[in-house]
Amino acid sequence: MVLWNERMTSLTGNAKYMDVLERSLYNAALDGLSLSSDHFFYGNPLSSNGGDERSEWFGTACCPANISRLISGIGEYIYGTDNKSIWVNLFIGSNTSIKINNTNVDVKMQTNYPWDGKVSVNVSPEKPSEFPVYVRIPGWTQNDIVDGDLYFVKDGSKQNLKFFVNGKPADFKQQNGYAIITNTWKKGDVISFEYAMPVLEVSSKNDVLYDNDRVAFQRGPIVYCIEGADNNNQAWNIVLKGNEPVQAINYKVLNEDVVALQTKATTIQPSANGSSLQSTEKTITAIPYYTWCNRGKNQMQVWLPTKVKEIKVNY
Repeated sequence: MVLWNERMTSLTGNAKYMDVLERSLYNAALDGLSLSSDHFFYGNPLSSNGGDERSEWFGTACCPANISRLISGIGEYIYGTDNKSIWVNLFIGSNTSIKINNTNVDVKMQTNYPWDGKVSVNVSPEKPSEFPVYVRIPGWTQNDIVDGDLYFVKDGSKQNLKFFVNGKPADFKQQNGYAIITNTWKKGDVISFEYAMPVLEVSSKNDVLYDNDRVAFQRGPIVYCIEGADNNNQAWNIVLKGNEPVQAINYKVLNEDVVALQTKATTIQPSANGSSLQSTEKTITAIPYYTWCNRGKNQMQVWLPTKVKEIKVNY
């Protein structure tokens, strides 16, 4: 799937395929691999009652081999070229050399993406050369979660985009999900920009019955989940409160440095004698989906209920 989307981007020049590739990389592909890199998921459940765990191997062992092949090939997806222009598709610290109009151009990218949206791209041709640089504008910056109408952002707004060349505002035009910056480039030129990373509340159309009255959190390209390990060993007794702010914080899952999310929610518990339900307001923590199930079996949910009727309580 990753390779297919990269090829579709090359064929059509449309960033929507690269949006799907990025979403797959940071969520589905990474989730398939444990943080210790030696256990694997065959599928990627979006909720768990605590019975799921990764395996060291499968009878049909395509997943471990394909994950290894994908990781070794990441560098091929970061940049693209049609020999007349440079395409910046993924935001990953990297450096390469690309030939444009028979001129070698050294390209170096520096960023802490996806944890923040600051990116700088050093464009250094061996001699001054005019050509366009296409910088992908991630769909989530424009409230487009994936192409189509299956998912949408609640109360979101499109970002006001700004790009700079050597610290000065750059003229650009938008086309097919890219910002096109044309310049006569010389050694040491730097394109810089920053995509804001608000927490998005994602909903799905009503045809997806399970997701009715539920939302999922996304920040940048990262999809989040609630896991019991961070929430008193429970993830199925949580109801989100309307209009509560969601705060991004630095956090660790084992030795993995991540950005987690915290917000106030209602938790539901049976009373001491089990005859009724009690609700309590608590601060809950959401972690990047790819990091779940690395601290043993426990409950997890991506799609979080916003109404009490959606809650399942395990007595």
